[in-house]
Amino acid sequence: PPATFFRDKALTRAHRLLSSADASGDSVTSVALRLGFPHLGRFSHYYRNVHGEDPSTTLRAGRGGDGLTLG
Repeated sequence: PPATFFRDKALTRAHRLLSSADASGDSVTSVALRLGFPHLGRFSHYYRNVHGEDPSTTLRAGRGGDGLTLG
């Protein structure tokens, strides 16, 4: 269905943004909201199903695994 297609496109973009975030850059929350996911739990669930890891794991890896707190 079209909704699934567009959701998966947004999740792909989220992965790119989270992977490339620097220490002063985006948080999981800001990326989810910017891409149209007002329910953070659902965003995390969808993201995990598509990418096989939590969005916070992608963010930490993109930041070099520095363990920054997510907002």
